[in-house]
Amino acid sequence: MRIVPGSALGEALVAWMRQENVSVAHVVRVSGVAQNTIRQIILGTTQHPKTETLHALARAIATHPWTGDLEGSVSERCYRDFAVLAGYAPLETGVGASLLLLALTRHLSSRARAVAWLALIDEYAGLAAEEVRELGRGRAIARRARAPEPEG
Repeated sequence: MRIVPGSALGEALVAWMRQENVSVAHVVRVSGVAQNTIRQIILGTTQHPKTETLHALARAIATHPWTGDLEGSVSERCYRDFAVLAGYAPLETGVGASLLLLALTRHLSSRARAVAWLALIDEYAGLAAEEVRELGRGRAIARRARAPEPEG
């Protein structure tokens, strides 16, 4: 039976396992994370697993199934992606644009809206958080000022 991912984190977990050519059984064996927990993450039932669980999953995915060698850079990138999607890490940690697009698409239910958000994020990437909030307030005020008066 094929499990259909129910969250961006679940989709990322499945994508990383496919990319590194590892099975759920391998991840269970190497990580020590229960198969049911992995299934809940994939289905989206568990969207904010413990960071220790995310670390264990990333290490297991980065461990070669035949040699047992750990590819550290893969583990780091995998954990970073998982942490961002689970809400534990700020975007500045360098999440890949493709995973961010995937998360936004799932959240906004529209790829077009997700692409627009990515463009907005890219436009303001060099600004401090307070500056972005101020710009957002300014745009909202400008939109209200341009809006036609309701007829009454």
